[in-house]
Amino acid sequence: MQYFVPLVAFLGLFLGMFLKKWIPEEVVASERYRFFLEKFLLLSLFGYLLYISSFGSLLSFVFFALGFVLGFFVREVYLFFGFALLSLDFVVAVLVFLYGLSYGKKKFLPSALFFFSPFLLLLFFSSVEFFLWFAIGGLLSLLVVREKHKAY
Repeated sequence: MQYFVPLVAFLGLFLGMFLKKWIPEEVVASERYRFFLEKFLLLSLFGYLLYISSFGSLLSFVFFALGFVLGFFVREVYLFFGFALLSLDFVVAVLVFLYGLSYGKKKFLPSALFFFSPFLLLLFFSSVEFFLWFAIGGLLSLLVVREKHKAY
């Protein structure tokens, strides 16, 4: 049952896409607030992942640095959400779901590929602690760079 948590989290992007299609007049009116909501949800997710992760070794720092650097080059937030959801934590799933409701964009397939690709790592690795640090570094880089999403 716990393995359905990422599917429910990804459902937020799907529902956000339909909300933008059904009520386009609200998208333009709420553009400024949606930007702050997205940043707040990213910051909340970053803080919660820091809370549940334990900094145990130098390898944790290496994965954090890799995620931070990769976050500047790969600007797809759903890649780091996929790594964060490797923890199968319900609070992380709720924050990703809420982000998807506000973010919902037209290009659904690239986000799905970025989101579900980290789950292939579960076939090879049993410990996901280092991948959480990768997600924390990537989310921090997305928070640092000031980028405003356009209405789709």
